[in-house]
Amino acid sequence: MELEVKDMTCGHCAGVITKAVKEVDAQAKVDIEVPPKTVRIDSLQDLLAYWTTHIMISKADTPTTLPPQVISLQSRYDFQTTISRLKDALGARDITVFAEIDQRAAAEHAGTTLRPTRLILFGNPTAGTPVMAADPHTALELPLRAVVWEDDRHAVHMDYQDVTVTLAQYCVAPALVTPLKQMPMLLRQVVGQG
Repeated sequence: MELEVKDMTCGHCAGVITKAVKEVDAQAKVDIEVPPKTVRIDSLQDLLAYWTTHIMISKADTPTTLPPQVISLQSRYDFQTTISRLKDALGARDITVFAEIDQRAAAEHAGTTLRPTRLILFGNPTAGTPVMAADPHTALELPLRAVVWEDDRHAVHMDYQDVTVTLAQYCVAPALVTPLKQMPMLLRQVVGQG
C-alpha cells in the first residue's frame, strides 16, 4: 500500500511513522521518502491492520512525544482569538503579561519561515516571588510561559510548561507551589476545553 502523509517534514516524522507501522506488523517493510511525502508499506496484515496503521500515521503528523511537564491543548478558536482569550483571562486574574514574543516575525526577520507561533511570558509576583526567595535557582522556571501555535491544518494549539512538575525538582516547600497548580485548568478554559 502507498500513502501520502501531507504533514511529514523530517526524519523524526519518518521514524514515528515507521514505529507506528511496526507496532501493527513487526515484519512489515516500510519505505519512506520525506520530500515527496510518501510511505510505502509491504505487509501481510489484513484490512484491519491497514486502517489501524492509517489512523496511527495520521496521528503522527505532528510530533506527540512531549516532556512530562509540557501540557499541549488544542484550541477551539483561531490563532488570534486564542491569544486574545489568553491575555484577557490572565488580566482578569491580575496575572501580568511580561512579554509576548512573535516567533514567526522573528523568523521572518532572520530570513526563514515558521508557522504562526507566539510565546507569552506571564506571572503574578505574589505567587512567584516566595518560590524564588526559597530557592533562587527556580528563577529559571519563572515567569510562567505558554506558546500558541498553528499547525499546517490551521488547528491552533497552546503548549504550557507546568512548573509544578519542574519545581518539584527544587528545594521548595510544596505549599509555595500550590497557587501555581490552578494554571492548567485556566488554560483549558482559554482554549474552550473547560
